[in-house]
Amino acid sequence: KRLNSPNNTVYCSFSTQEEIGLMGARVAGYDIMPEACIAIDVTDSSDTPKAFKRHAMVLKKGPAIKVKDRASISDRKIVDKLIELAEESGIPYQMEVLIMGGTNAAAFQATASGIASATVSIPTRYVHTPSETVHLDDIKNCVNLLIEYVQKGV
Repeated sequence: KRLNSPNNTVYCSFSTQEEIGLMGARVAGYDIMPEACIAIDVTDSSDTPKAFKRHAMVLKKGPAIKVKDRASISDRKIVDKLIELAEESGIPYQMEVLIMGGTNAAAFQATASGIASATVSIPTRYVHTPSETVHLDDIKNCVNLLIEYVQKGV
């Protein structure tokens, strides 16, 4: 509803089986063959007493722009543009380097001769449990950043 006729064709792929080999994203990558991809996922936060402090993400400080994870290295141009747009628009964000885990961006990077990809994540407490917890402001700011990217970034 908030997109104003983007200059590019925008696809949204809601995929399954990420945890067992990125199966849905692999199919989407070959089916769509986009010029660029931004994966949206959750990421561990470290703002609970027993959390590993190597996960520096915290709730209510904005979405995390991922530099790399175990499975992929984000495209530098996309990361730089996301940072630029967040700063221009006053959208809070965090920078993330994750030493484990991965996102659907890895599947798109491995599609054909490679698709420029990055990930924006929502900091989450208790990932992969029935009580996963996020802050609504982080979700809203993630959406705001994606809208800015679709409108101005590509």
